[in-house]
Amino acid sequence: MKYIIATHGKMASGIKNTIEMLLGKREDIYALDAYVEDQEFSEALKKLLSSIEDNYIYFFTDIVSGSVNQTVFNMLKDCRIHLITGINLPVIIECILRNKEMDETEIATIVEEARQHLIYMNTVC
Repeated sequence: MKYIIATHGKMASGIKNTIEMLLGKREDIYALDAYVEDQEFSEALKKLLSSIEDNYIYFFTDIVSGSVNQTVFNMLKDCRIHLITGINLPVIIECILRNKEMDETEIATIVEEARQHLIYMNTVC
């Protein structure tokens, strides 16, 4: 299994850095920072996907209507890809710690549980 984080700007690298700070250095996580270098995002994505031989790829993107997510969404015919958008750190860490191939129901459950980590803290006082 591989985990790819793809976002606008350098958010993907930042998230990967944070995950490795918490879980240790990992070779199965990739960060794709879109629109920060000269290489076209779709080309960088195709290049990365062609280098991955695993049969299961968890893909995490930042904005559902954003170009990064739309580009990955258009690649869903590659049945190795499981795409989650609107990411947060808990959902990515949960997927990594499960360390197994998950079906759609299990992935949907993780997404629902991760939504509980988005809290307006002023209402807690």
